Amino acid sequence: MNAKINNQTIDRAIKSFPGKGDWKCKSLSSLRKGRGNIAWEEMANLRKKGGVYAWSFPRRLFVKNLRIALHGPKNTDKVMFHFSATDLPAIANGRMVLYVGRATDLLKRVKQHLRPSGRTSFQVGKGLRNCGLTKHECESRDSMLEHVCFHYHIVDGNENVVNRDLIEAGLVSKYRAPFNVKAEH
Repeated sequence: MNAKINNQTIDRAIKSFPGKGDWKCKSLSSLRKGRGNIAWEEMANLRKKGGVYAWSFPRRLFVKNLRIALHGPKNTDKVMFHFSATDLPAIANGRMVLYVGRATDLLKRVKQHLRPSGRTSFQVGKGLRNCGLTKHECESRDSMLEHVCFHYHIVDGNENVVNRDLIEAGLVSKYRAPFNVKAEH
């Protein structure tokens, strides 16, 4: 299998975000069932489907100036990154994008984002805590379940690995997703 850049796929996905074309949005609050349980069966169509996704939150939650400590190489210097809703482009319904990602299995990835453990998962939850909007991981998860819209676009198959990467990079750049910002290596 060969991967190849498909400019039409990339451009269409970036231009049509968040609510046109093949983009779908799922309010995570609609997945809550009972105390702490999540109705994953409502997202079963994403199992083993590759794609690009974004997490959006209401802008009203980010009106004050927030900051995140970016750690330099080998934990040398910390650089304080300041941002607020006024720095970031708005999308539909008074929302803003905090994080963009890609995955070969969208359902598995969204589950990882809502599981407060591991090194590469829970980036959004850690971002909420690190910028002071929540005090601990459980509160971050609850905030995500209450406020997040999970936007996704299926771009499946190994042949699209490059396209998923470039769509993610384009959306991070266009919407200046603060939880995607990393210190230099």
